[in-house]
Amino acid sequence: MRYLNPTIGLSNRFTPKYVGDTWIEAEALLPDGRRVIAKTNFTATTSLDEPPNSYQSAEVAPGSGIVSVYHLNNVGSDSTGIGGTLAIAGNTFFDVSNLGWLQTRSGAALRFLDLNDSAVATLPGTLFTQPGTESITLEAMIYINEFKAWNRDVAQILRLENSWDAYLALMEDKYAGPCVKGGGQFAWTGTAVKSALALKKWHHFSIQLDRSGYSVRLNGNTIASGASTELANWGRSSSVTLTLGDFDGWIDEVVIRRNGTPPGNNPPTATLTSPVNGSTLAIPATLSLTAIAADTDGIAKVEFFSGATKLGEDSTAPYTLSWTPTAGGSFSLTARATDAQGAATTSAPVGITLVAGNVGTVATPVISPSGGTFTGNTSVTIACATPSATIRYTTDGSTPTSSSPQYTTAISVSQTLTLKARAFKTGMNESPVQSATFTVTSGSSNGTQATFIREDAATLGDWNSAYGSQGYHVFGTSSSYPAYVTVAASGKQDYTWTDSSSDLRALLKPGSDSSRIASVWYSATELSINTSFTDTLTHRVAIYCLDWDNLGRVQTVELFDAVSGALLDTRTISNFSEGKYLVWNIKGNVRFRFQKSVGPNAIVSGLFFDPPATPPGIAPVAMNSSGLVLRVSGQTGGNYTVQYSESLNGWTTLTNVTLTSPQVQVLDANAKSRPHRFYRLAP
Repeated sequence: MRYLNPTIGLSNRFTPKYVGDTWIEAEALLPDGRRVIAKTNFTATTSLDEPPNSYQSAEVAPGSGIVSVYHLNNVGSDSTGIGGTLAIAGNTFFDVSNLGWLQTRSGAALRFLDLNDSAVATLPGTLFTQPGTESITLEAMIYINEFKAWNRDVAQILRLENSWDAYLALMEDKYAGPCVKGGGQFAWTGTAVKSALALKKWHHFSIQLDRSGYSVRLNGNTIASGASTELANWGRSSSVTLTLGDFDGWIDEVVIRRNGTPPGNNPPTATLTSPVNGSTLAIPATLSLTAIAADTDGIAKVEFFSGATKLGEDSTAPYTLSWTPTAGGSFSLTARATDAQGAATTSAPVGITLVAGNVGTVATPVISPSGGTFTGNTSVTIACATPSATIRYTTDGSTPTSSSPQYTTAISVSQTLTLKARAFKTGMNESPVQSATFTVTSGSSNGTQATFIREDAATLGDWNSAYGSQGYHVFGTSSSYPAYVTVAASGKQDYTWTDSSSDLRALLKPGSDSSRIASVWYSATELSINTSFTDTLTHRVAIYCLDWDNLGRVQTVELFDAVSGALLDTRTISNFSEGKYLVWNIKGNVRFRFQKSVGPNAIVSGLFFDPPATPPGIAPVAMNSSGLVLRVSGQTGGNYTVQYSESLNGWTTLTNVTLTSPQVQVLDANAKSRPHRFYRLAP
């Protein structure tokens, strides 16, 4: 059995050593020398004899000083209603097998299996920027089976971030191991961290920043601290991001606290979205009035008005009201939202004209092509059969209004999006909405690929902790490119702001742990970097952009197939005065093109290369009511056949899978009815 020493005998009784995914294997030696092996897996739950956590053994109730509480009882919402709902990625799931920290075991916890398993939510930054703020605390119950980032990547296990020098985090460094960090002034690293966070047991972990500095507590006991003045740094960004995951284990009961003078009550926002401003509608008819309202305290009600006359109200989102006008004419409609503390906001007025009889409806726009999957740029046109109609459109999936962008010429689609169009004409009802979804792939006909992975604003200039394990070029210093790639630049000039700095935004010089340089390749128009890979593997490539002199630069980064010229990906980078990495998985011959949008020039400060994708593999995740969930991993875009056997004498195909990400899940619905099954991947 997993984690236990093998035993010999015709029958044995086992007790799993740890909770979570567990397997048991039996082997028999036959008289003729052959060996028969059987294996199965199951999920072990916490023993009923295991005592609850000594510091916290019940859920936290919202109260004074508490900003957010994520109970994680099969939902990712904040019980206070202030924070956003956690967006779950990778193989993250809610699990009921490990609730041993609770006195009364009920609910669920978030289960993470590996790197890239995550849950992310956003909170309003204004909650932490009030003048009376005395402290900010991030706490959670955490059970660590295994740290997973060693020699692979940087893991953000538990992190609350407002900016590069305003964050609280339990992390795992790629090489240094587990660590606790706060902003730019606090770091607790080394073996003491790993020793304190004993594996395979529940801990109450918290990190707090107050006016005197940082303090780290485990099960109520202070285990590390450091002086700091960084409480004043909170507020640089209008939002705060909560990130969980990147390890093997569980997190439960995440609490965010702000102590100090209570913040003032900000009024809600209110927008009347339907009917459309300026529209002419026919009566008799029943009209649907729709409003959007939001507030950190929650919305108590939304009232609808025609002039000063109240038409009705709604207290539940989506906020709507059915209105049957009794006469024609011109009307000014508004929506007034009231929050839970009594503050109110009235929306901008929407003017409509009601006329008796059928005024006609504008024809539905025609989008050509009508959607689909494309490689590179695609030219899209929109037409309407109603003469003199004005076409309005959106590309973010929202419904077009009379104030949306007006269609005048063909639209160039270079990335995956949903295009919606609606036509308007004075004296007629607006048209129905036409919608088309365009999926733009990152591959080229000759096999060249560029798939965007992430934008990283947290690593700063410490590139050697996350990037460049196989090769690098810190511009302004030496380069060390891997043998599998040839790099050539064109259209660039060189500039160094400083070649000796302690500023964390500046890149570390190769071979140094303290000396930094702020240097760039730049162009007033555009510059290109060609990366030609000589093998057929996919490699991770990262660039670092730093607006060192804070000139508000905005620039586009485009990736092309250097042979065919096909556009593979486009990114716009802005607000990078603190430094940002852009990361792709790349295969073939790819050209990077940097063009300025705002500011004096386009710039880039570093180029980094890391290993190809993990070899393909298959592993069980969990057995649920639907069957056995299996995790298939490998290169994105790879095609694999999942096969099973019950005797190892022959294999049966379960399914064929194309990896749309480095890891996907498949289900064997019949596994629950079989005593055991073996699985493998066939190309």
